[in-house]
Amino acid sequence: MSRIGLSIATVEYGILKARSRAESQIAKATLRIATGEQMQSPADGPADYMRLSQLQSEQALLTSTMNNISRATTVAGGAADTLDLIRAQVVLIQTELEKEFDTENPMSADDRTASQAAIDDAITAINNLSRTEFEGIRPLDGSGTYFSSYDTTEVAGVEVYRKAGTTTQTVEGAVTKAAQAGSITYTGDASDLITDDATFTLTGSDGSKTFSVTAGETLDSLADQINDSSYQTRLVASVDAASHTLTVSTVDYGSAATASIDVASGTFTTDATSAQGVDAEATLNGQNYTAAGNVFSIHNEMLDVRIEIASDFSGTLEDISIGGSAPSFDVWGEPSLPVALSLPGVQAVRLGGVSGNLQELASGGSLSGLDSNAAAALRVVEESLSDLDRIEGITSGYVDGTLAAASSVAAARSDNIDDSIEAINGVNYEQQQAVIDLYSDLADNATAGLIIMSQQRSAIVTLIQQMAGLT
Repeated sequence: MSRIGLSIATVEYGILKARSRAESQIAKATLRIATGEQMQSPADGPADYMRLSQLQSEQALLTSTMNNISRATTVAGGAADTLDLIRAQVVLIQTELEKEFDTENPMSADDRTASQAAIDDAITAINNLSRTEFEGIRPLDGSGTYFSSYDTTEVAGVEVYRKAGTTTQTVEGAVTKAAQAGSITYTGDASDLITDDATFTLTGSDGSKTFSVTAGETLDSLADQINDSSYQTRLVASVDAASHTLTVSTVDYGSAATASIDVASGTFTTDATSAQGVDAEATLNGQNYTAAGNVFSIHNEMLDVRIEIASDFSGTLEDISIGGSAPSFDVWGEPSLPVALSLPGVQAVRLGGVSGNLQELASGGSLSGLDSNAAAALRVVEESLSDLDRIEGITSGYVDGTLAAASSVAAARSDNIDDSIEAINGVNYEQQQAVIDLYSDLADNATAGLIIMSQQRSAIVTLIQQMAGLT
């Protein structure tokens, strides 16, 4: 009798165990379908589970990197859009100033007042736009970037685009050759008058202008005409009464600054028919440099900096100190190697060049009021637009170069990680459903077996009772 009970119990245990295995497989397949993940624990494959953990860590770091790229794009892209708005205001100023030279519609005092008001509004807009904030950063007001200190009698300005490390960097040395403007000189008579009738064309780096003079005309009168067209030619004139000379000089310094004269008729004798400026030279931190005019560019592993030397300066420089930090973003997944976005301020007082700054065009400024100031003011506008060209180039390089490359690398890496994770952890839903169906049938069969075993046990009990006369 005991052998019968033991046999039934053993079979029943086997059925229960089979049903438990089936239910476990059903639960595992159901969980995989619900979570979309093949690997639920190390038991599903220790090596794959470890590799999956590594890939998921890489994915988390990559997600952080892509968020940094997105944030950097917002800041740099916002700066680019703002620069476009600032450029529009500068062009508006240019349009107002050009009205002074519309000979068919001479400006009245009221016209100049109205144009000055428009210029003032544009300058205010530029200053306001420079303070625009993106992601808590003001990239265009110069407040959140590297700082520099220098002797302003020697250095006109410093722009720092990159500085390695957290310590202050120093630029030391001397300007061994001062930059020069190109010049052409004409000598009048002892009364500072032009000696002969002539027609000639002056050509500078920006364009040409033709002049007609008559004998007896003053040198000052010709100088005024040349200066009034300086915004077209980038040439200016000055008279030296002591030497009875009129000198036409390039506004700019360096080898890119050129001047020439072509006499079409009459006599207008000058000391040269063409002239070219000279670039400055310097020894900085032990290295020899040749400037573009007055501007030195240092590019090395420690610094990326633009240094503009004051006009006509040469000699030993007081040390230029560069410190601080700029907005930086980890766009390569290397926290120790963030990429800085350092842009110079674009307030009106910072835009311009050798002719002055844009703020000087505002009411009360030295170049306000149009009239006789209009030509010089237009030169400042041109120099301001050149500044914007340079800054926009830096911004575009950051967005279209650095960030575009980083985004492309991150996207490719993301695809590779996703593919690797999918290969390890991807769920074949049809296969898992088939597992559920299979083991559901097995579980059902096991349950049916248990019911049969229960019925058999009951039948045996009834038989024994009958044999014992208990029923």
